[in-house]
Amino acid sequence: MISAKEKQSRIALSIQVLPDGFCVFKPTIDDRLDRIFLGQQEDLLLWLSQQSLTDATIKLIYSGPATVVPEELFSATDASDYLKYHLEDWAHTAFTELNNFGLFVIFAHNQKLEEVLRDAHYSITVTHSAHELLKRALVSPNKEIPRLVSIFHPKHIELVYHKGPNLLVYNQFAIEGDLDASYYLQLALSA
Repeated sequence: MISAKEKQSRIALSIQVLPDGFCVFKPTIDDRLDRIFLGQQEDLLLWLSQQSLTDATIKLIYSGPATVVPEELFSATDASDYLKYHLEDWAHTAFTELNNFGLFVIFAHNQKLEEVLRDAHYSITVTHSAHELLKRALVSPNKEIPRLVSIFHPKHIELVYHKGPNLLVYNQFAIEGDLDASYYLQLALSA
């Protein structure tokens, strides 16, 4: 059992898994976050080995394809079917539940990377940026006014349009030109 004092002394890293690399968010002494971009899995593993992070906990945040499914339509055994047209060769599906909202986020994840990190004795949790975005958006204290919340990734945007805890729209859109983000924002607001 880990004591509260030991938990506080542990370093917590968030690693965003991007299509073209990894973005590591490491807390600094003055409670800021350093952001480090690493292009390949080997670069990430080398950087981790140089950091003396034996007691680190790592939160892997995937940002690739995902879908949101209401609990009445969700089946854990069929989770891969929700993403069958979006999966890469290396990918497997994982899902997270948004407690109290009746939603599941299904996403592709890299089991090989996770196994390597566990073999290196890191404590890891796995999630998706959609889960984090929805979790924060749907707990909005304002239940009357619809709200649009977004995350801009290097090559796509994630949008959540909601009214209080009621999800109206969630989607990911590729950004290829200057006006794409504006178009998708307007599209979500017209729903």
